[in-house]
Amino acid sequence: MSTLFRLLVAAFVCIAPTALFLGLWHGLQRMQNGELVERVATNQGVTVEDLIPGANPYGSRDLDSTDRYTIPPDHDRRP
Repeated sequence: MSTLFRLLVAAFVCIAPTALFLGLWHGLQRMQNGELVERVATNQGVTVEDLIPGANPYGSRDLDSTDRYTIPPDHDRRP
């Protein structure tokens, strides 16, 4: 009985991290999916470009009528 228990524990210790890693990998791949980003942007009422980290949303990009970007009231225009 002790040997069977040890084998089960060893199998769990080997398989659990692999399963967790594959779940993480799948989640990261899904986050990279453009369709998911577009759906989040639509739900938030912003454009996909506004969701890009590090992008300057107040830069020189011209806004057209299809963009739904609103400037927060406490916005400071200084660089």
